[in-house]
Formats: sequence, structure tokens, C-alpha cells
Amino acid sequence: MSFEHGLVPEDSLRAAPGGYTLDLRLPWMRSLPFSSVTGIRPTVNGIPADPGAVTLRIRGDEAELDELNAWWDRSWFIQERISLVVRSGPAVMEGEDADVAVAVDLSIPYILTGPGRPLAITQSSGRRLVAGGARPLAQVAS
Repeated sequence: MSFEHGLVPEDSLRAAPGGYTLDLRLPWMRSLPFSSVTGIRPTVNGIPADPGAVTLRIRGDEAELDELNAWWDRSWFIQERISLVVRSGPAVMEGEDADVAVAVDLSIPYILTGPGRPLAITQSSGRRLVAGGARPLAQVAS
């Protein structure tokens, strides 16, 4: 299985007021500090999410994408799901089929491509999903 295949689990899309929530898994072979995530770009039905409307829900905490660079001391584990919360545009209704794509930009700190230059990669995945209903936070963490 490729890294991209596991990025967007089959049951990861959920309807949310004014937008949607999408669970993601780390598309890499080892856990990485969250500061290694340099970008996440979700798209639903061909419409990209506004970066200003995107937050991440991680173990009960919420963070803006640009806050992750300070999370060098917290790791995204390879089997862990984090939730990408898109609070506005395009709304997804429970039971609706949607074409979902996401690209995750990573900076791999232990693979250098030059002096002081970590490997920079983008992992992408797309699939057709059926939106589920909202889940309590306790179920999102699993």
C-alpha cells in the first residue's frame, strides 16, 4: 500500500455546519513532528478550501495550519487520525457522495538534500466518499 492510499480513510468525511470535517492519516513511513507539516490543501467536489477556514483538531486541541511550525515537540503518529475542520464553503450534507482530494506538504527532518535542507515532499490522495454525520470528539481521537 502506498503512503497516499492511507492518507484519507474511507470513513473520514463528515458533514459539519457550513463545511465538513475530514480525518487524515500521516502519509509517511515514520511518525513526524507536526512542525514537519508545511501545508494541507483539501478539495471537495473540485472546490478548494479557503486556508483561512481550515483548522486541525489534534488530540482535543485545535490549531491553525500556520501554528504547526511551533509544534516541533508533538508527533503525528503513523496510525493516528487527525481531523481537518473546514468551517466554510463547500458544505457537505450527511449521506452525500463527494469527490475528496487532499495534498499534504511535508518536510522530512532526518533526510537532508543539501546542507541544512530537509527533503520536501507532497503526498496527495483523492477518492469518492459518502459523508457521515458529526461524531463526538472522543470518537474522533481513535
